Amino acid sequence: MVNGFVLKKWQIVIIENLISNGHKLDIIIQNSEKEIFKKSKYAKYLGKNSLYNLYLKFFHNPDMLSNVDFSQTLNQYDVIEVVAELKGKFSQYFATDKIEIIKAKNLDFILRFGFNIIKGEILNSAKYGVWSFHHGDEREFRGGPPGFWEIYYHKNINGIILQKLTEKLDGGMIIRKGMFSIVNHSYSTHLNELLRHGINLILFAVENLSHNGELKMTIAEIETSKIYKFPGNFEMFRFLTILIFNRIKFNLQDLFLHENWNIGIAQQKVDDFVQNEKLEEIHFIPESENSFFAADVFISETDEVVSLFYEDFDYKSFKGKISSRDFQKVNNSFTESETILEKPYHLAFPFLWVQNGKQYLVPEANHSNSLRRFKIDSQSKTILDENIIMKSDCIDSVVFKYNDLYWIFCTKKAYGTNDYLFAYYADDFFGDWSSYKNNPIVSDSRKARMAGNIFMANGKLYRPGQKNNVFYGEAIVFNEIIELTKDAYVEKEIFKLMPSQFLKFSKGIHTFSVSKNYIAIDAKNYKFVRSEFLRKIKLKIRK
Repeated sequence: MVNGFVLKKWQIVIIENLISNGHKLDIIIQNSEKEIFKKSKYAKYLGKNSLYNLYLKFFHNPDMLSNVDFSQTLNQYDVIEVVAELKGKFSQYFATDKIEIIKAKNLDFILRFGFNIIKGEILNSAKYGVWSFHHGDEREFRGGPPGFWEIYYHKNINGIILQKLTEKLDGGMIIRKGMFSIVNHSYSTHLNELLRHGINLILFAVENLSHNGELKMTIAEIETSKIYKFPGNFEMFRFLTILIFNRIKFNLQDLFLHENWNIGIAQQKVDDFVQNEKLEEIHFIPESENSFFAADVFISETDEVVSLFYEDFDYKSFKGKISSRDFQKVNNSFTESETILEKPYHLAFPFLWVQNGKQYLVPEANHSNSLRRFKIDSQSKTILDENIIMKSDCIDSVVFKYNDLYWIFCTKKAYGTNDYLFAYYADDFFGDWSSYKNNPIVSDSRKARMAGNIFMANGKLYRPGQKNNVFYGEAIVFNEIIELTKDAYVEKEIFKLMPSQFLKFSKGIHTFSVSKNYIAIDAKNYKFVRSEFLRKIKLKIRK
């Protein structure tokens, strides 16, 4: 459903993506209503919303909202022109003859990119109804502009819903919903990201529908949410002040505060940790030299030794390698760092997996566009062989076995490293991996990205996830896995682990790894790194 053949770029990307993924566009429903009374083109710059309109014209330039003439492509399809009957101020109803033509097409769904508030039988003219976006969390923000009021009210998360429209205003059935970080120092950048997430959500929804043959929906929660309108001049002035302050703060932190991660270990059973929701004393390794840090720690424990495998990152080369240290129980100290694995590309998150008594590293290596396993000698810590598990840009992958199936949970670089959790399963660790048919299983930057290995505690299965929506490493969220099969995934958030208890390294945490008697974590503070300062300066100049 369109108002014309000039569409926004994000709308065109959705159409192109669906077609390129094998879905068929059957009909264009064009709004042919002509505007009778036209305001002067200068009127909007003189009224109560003038400052907002001037900002849109001269300063607001999100690429995804650019106009693109799509007439040559859309003219290849059947077009039905509709002048909807207006009832009340905004509600539009379709004539019976137009509805019959649309119904005869036997459409799966109608995607609304035009018209106003549509009501009546048109809502039932496709098998799965009329789909529409709302770029906001319906529980808090209805109306618009999208993404604006979230920045205005200093929110740190922005919801998006893809909904099946009903007669109830904003009260459609939710097909897909996501919760994503806010770029609070640039409205244009934030809106671009928000629209891209919408592109992802509809592609996921259609792919899920194709695989499952059914549409699972939930009811929109709008009972307590306020309807917002375009900002007045005073509100817009305050909004610009907020943007300027956030922009200055972002750039100063970006230039002068550089992440300084470190890894540590606590002698504590995971059952005790989950019961008390608190870690015992952490023994950190000695801090690295100024341009280095240690992060993404995983633990291996035998009767003789406790070993830590981690990302060893160098700001100068801006690349990580995998290193290891042993923890000496006698005096709570560590051996010297030993390089285990280094590649021409960046390596991180060295997940450890034991299969048939053999130890494997499954590190993040998304720059190779593949997920790889490295067999290692547990005594010498040397690499014995290397194999590709799957060709994919996986981020922070974790392997585990549950109910006779092997599972891989990961996020993916192409969709945003923190935003969507994907699942894959196989009958054998060395076999072929299948994509879970309802991927992604989590669409939420507050917990999607893996924060360590999945573990059992007090008879329950837990998934640690990274909370990165306010800043990177804000907290670790522990989610109990309620259900996991080839057909269903359900988890429930239980509690968060905040970094504030780690004193010197109290500014972030994003990895939690367990063994029989020990827990390893990483945590961060900030430092100034000259090479990183110069790199950031060059990047800002190029912009």
